[in-house]
Amino acid sequence: MDTRGAQPVSDVTSRATAAFLGAAVGDALGWPQENRSSNVDRKTPQPSMAFRAWLRRSGGRFNAYDEPVAAGTYSDDTQMICAVARSLLRGSAWHEWLTAVELPSFPIYQRGAGRALLAASRAWSAGVPPWQEHKATEPRAYFEAGGNGGAMRILPHVVAAVGAGRPLGVNALFRDVGASHGHPRASVGAALHAAALHMSLTMGGTLGYGELIQSLLDDSSQWATIPDLKSMPEGWVAAWKSTVRNAFEETWRTTVDEVRSLLLIAQKGMGSGALASEQDTLKELGCTAVKTIGSGTASAVGAIYLASRSAANPKSGLLAAAYLPKADTDTLASMTASLLGALAGGDWMMPLASQVQDAPYLADLAERILLQREMSEEAHRVTKSGAERFLSSIESIETGEVLSLPDGRSVTLDARETLRSKSQSMHVEAFHVRSDDGQTLQIVRIHKEAPVASATANQGSLPLTETRRPTRGSSSPAVSRVGVQVAVSQLAVMRPFYEDIIGMTATRIGTDFVTLNDVLALSASEKLETQGPSRVAVYVNVTNIDELWLRVHRGGIRVVDKLSGDRGRRRFRCLDPEGNVLEVREAH
Repeated sequence: MDTRGAQPVSDVTSRATAAFLGAAVGDALGWPQENRSSNVDRKTPQPSMAFRAWLRRSGGRFNAYDEPVAAGTYSDDTQMICAVARSLLRGSAWHEWLTAVELPSFPIYQRGAGRALLAASRAWSAGVPPWQEHKATEPRAYFEAGGNGGAMRILPHVVAAVGAGRPLGVNALFRDVGASHGHPRASVGAALHAAALHMSLTMGGTLGYGELIQSLLDDSSQWATIPDLKSMPEGWVAAWKSTVRNAFEETWRTTVDEVRSLLLIAQKGMGSGALASEQDTLKELGCTAVKTIGSGTASAVGAIYLASRSAANPKSGLLAAAYLPKADTDTLASMTASLLGALAGGDWMMPLASQVQDAPYLADLAERILLQREMSEEAHRVTKSGAERFLSSIESIETGEVLSLPDGRSVTLDARETLRSKSQSMHVEAFHVRSDDGQTLQIVRIHKEAPVASATANQGSLPLTETRRPTRGSSSPAVSRVGVQVAVSQLAVMRPFYEDIIGMTATRIGTDFVTLNDVLALSASEKLETQGPSRVAVYVNVTNIDELWLRVHRGGIRVVDKLSGDRGRRRFRCLDPEGNVLEVREAH
């Protein structure tokens, strides 16, 4: 394709940033209307360039709860763009980082992810690829996965290629998509979207009407070339042969022919100016059909069609994608707006570009990817048990305290809220955290409360999936957490000793304390008042602090500090029979 001259660095940077922000804006604008968004309000509003808050029914059939979604919040589409971008910042080790760190961590905070992506994430957290026979995998489902979960996250690869001044790497795109989706429909769709983005970012001058579609038809080398299967991880080719009947090359060529047919339909649709005809074309492309709504190929061509059609009026293309009835509107709008951002910059999407969730973080990621600002941190494998330890730890921290995410980032708890559950036996909490690199995440925890047993009921133990959470006023102040505090005079010296030499892991971090392995808390000595020469104190979190406070007084136990509130959480301290300090905290 004739790029009409190289683009100035500042222009490429602004377009790359606009592509990242456009992806998030389209995602946030289209998510409430998505066919599977579970929006409680099923009425589709009039198209508007304004974010809106909405209520989402989450948790599935048996764990349903209402989840408020703030205006401008993005979904898994943008979350995965960020995950891929963070992986690419690790240079040549990007694929290892994606599969060992990002994908296993993804279920902790994902919002609205599809089945294939979640299945792959669970497989990688178990230490196995999704195409390998294992109790945590379904190889056949993996090789049948041809959705847009690959195309929606491919943008960082394009920006990295443009920044390095090199062509798109077909093999790299294939390896990325193959981490979660095994059917060529997902890979070809991603390659097509990547080629369109690359053309848009590197082109000079104004895009001619329908020029992008024609260029993709004329030069298919960037998206139609069969990848080198040797570039895939060990075992992938053997798994394909043992699972899929057709030869890979045959399936790839069939998919490429399918895409060419879709591009011709899009090209034909460029000839009509009516809105009804626009929706008819998108329907013919498969963007609203039940079987192909989330297809990688249909989504890629649909976004290219809308971006080509609305290059002179980008807002119209975004609105058409975000409010298309019966469609995967968050992904379609995200891919469309990222193309329009690459083509036209970001002025047209204001003020949404500044209002979308984590706008500064997204802009920073785009610039770092473009300028090849790599990080030297080596990949560490995130396991299911590691993720579970993090999720257990987050329930016991207070607002303002810090935890380490399994992916290595530190997060600060900004707020926690109780969500309305559809079952009286279920307690749901949302934890709103902010990472040290600037991303905001929501982490949801669900607990099933134990039913109150009758006098004649079986008094056996509860299933492991349930957690006793007595309400205030219950007769039992159940202990939800216990630990040991050690007063230290040099926290900066003690922490490296326990972490680097002993091998413990910091699970909670504060300005004057650090908790190791969720049990041992090293606290600045002036913050921990112990009795006599002792430098050790025990602490417990209880679900009914009022009942325990009464027991302490009735038992004549010596009280050090009376029951009082601290940062919204009540606590008191008393002495055990040997004179050791016991700090009792109210569990959230």
